[in-house]
Amino acid sequence: METNRFNIKYICIAVMAALLSACSSEDLVKDDIDAANAGDPSKLPTVTMAAPANVTYESVDVSAAWSGGGDEIIEAGFVYSLNESFLPIHKVVTIDEISSSNIEATMAGLDPETSYYVKAYARTRDNGVAYSSAISLTTLVAPSFEDTYLFGKYDAQDIDITTGEPEGDIYEITISQKGANFDRVDITNIWGGEMTVEGIVDFEKKTISIARTEVIYVHSSYGNTYMWGLVIEDGAVKAYAETAIATYDSEGNITFEPWAARVSAGVFGYYITVLEKK
Repeated sequence: METNRFNIKYICIAVMAALLSACSSEDLVKDDIDAANAGDPSKLPTVTMAAPANVTYESVDVSAAWSGGGDEIIEAGFVYSLNESFLPIHKVVTIDEISSSNIEATMAGLDPETSYYVKAYARTRDNGVAYSSAISLTTLVAPSFEDTYLFGKYDAQDIDITTGEPEGDIYEITISQKGANFDRVDITNIWGGEMTVEGIVDFEKKTISIARTEVIYVHSSYGNTYMWGLVIEDGAVKAYAETAIATYDSEGNITFEPWAARVSAGVFGYYITVLEKK
């Protein structure tokens, strides 16, 4: 029995080796792939890009259309790069639904004062991919952050709006510019939670908005705690708002209007938070 078991083992190894040898040639695999995707170039559509629109320091709208060909379009979109060779490709933007021979998209998250090269593509079911000619564009100069006096450290105090009394000790909050964004700030340690959240600054209204999806604290039992705005009418909480709003003055002192510390199970409390610039 021991001899038979070893014989079977060696036979299996030999068969596997033969199969691996037959499939290990990179040239053979590549040739098969190329042959399966060669198709008929005469059935590829002609893809044409329009001039870019709404160019900003961080985004641009692009559009393209195709005509001719004799094959179904199963995928379409745009590719862009930092060089004319498109090596490497910086990003691919794929259109989710193709309902006509026209596509459009917004290229977002671009760097300011940077040249990009863009071309559209349309992938057919049986005959490969057609590309448009490349176009080039240069993003604009990013606006500068106006109220830089907001940056720095603050003494913060949470006040319970149901009692009017301070809750907890004074603690420190830090505000800094978020990357190169001209209207975004990072706010660290709201409610003493040691988390960093994003604030959107409106320089005309002198407000800072924090979306309710921003996590300000992670509770060991209740999980993420979020900062929700409040709608107050006749001294009572009437509804929750999508953003918590803070107002600030020319010296950088900040007051967060009534907000709620919410978790999935309910609400920890209702507060006003006052920040005094150090």
